[in-house]
Amino acid sequence: MSRRGTRASTALTTVAALLVALLTIAAAPAGAAKAAKKSTTPTPIEALDSFAFTFVLSVVGAGTGALTSLTLNTEGTYTDPSNQDCSVTASLGSIKIEQQAVIVGKKTWIDDGSGLEPAKAGDFDFASQCLSDPSFWEDFNLTKTGGLVGTTETKNGIKVEHLDLSGALDQLSDLGLFDDLPDDVTVNTLQAWRASKGGWIAGVDISLTASENATCNEILGDEIPVTLLAPCTVKVAFEVLRPNDKTIKITAPKSGKK
Repeated sequence: MSRRGTRASTALTTVAALLVALLTIAAAPAGAAKAAKKSTTPTPIEALDSFAFTFVLSVVGAGTGALTSLTLNTEGTYTDPSNQDCSVTASLGSIKIEQQAVIVGKKTWIDDGSGLEPAKAGDFDFASQCLSDPSFWEDFNLTKTGGLVGTTETKNGIKVEHLDLSGALDQLSDLGLFDDLPDDVTVNTLQAWRASKGGWIAGVDISLTASENATCNEILGDEIPVTLLAPCTVKVAFEVLRPNDKTIKITAPKSGKK
């Protein structure tokens, strides 16, 4: 991966981590997000023998320039006890990065564009954006939702409680759950799907809009030398798919081949 690509991927990871923190603030009791250092909510990694997943992150600003949007997409699979296959496509304007990691036991293979090759797990830039990796779940806490009760439904073959928190923003505000959000940020959508059995998170859909340039550029951080004009909209969504699907197989690849 080029130095330019490494800088962009690091910044994308930073943005996604910020959005995970926003999700935690929105779904946890006041103060819980700052105190938590690891997940206190059951995860599909613990609850399921196997699953597939998708994760989408986008940040879109005003204007028509080449660098007005940031997107990150991951998809992959997991099998017990710790096997992963995660592919990532990240774009900052015209800059595009693709990377894949396959982890089987304690061995890792990474593809930066020329085929899977043996590597160290730490060489994968996007582990925290893969639902198959424990680091993705470190900041999530949906064990408490201020007394809000969801509706029961089935999502991707999973019986879930659907929590549409975007329809209860006044109640959440009264509970102090949005104290850390800047005044110019509007929460457009905030939904979560929690497994009825086990309480793990089966999906999330969040959309935020900031109306001030300073807030938009704070989202990007100092690592990206791009001015993002307001209004800017941040969207994050993920889904757990194919729960306990026995046809999901993750095996060690031959070096240099997918």
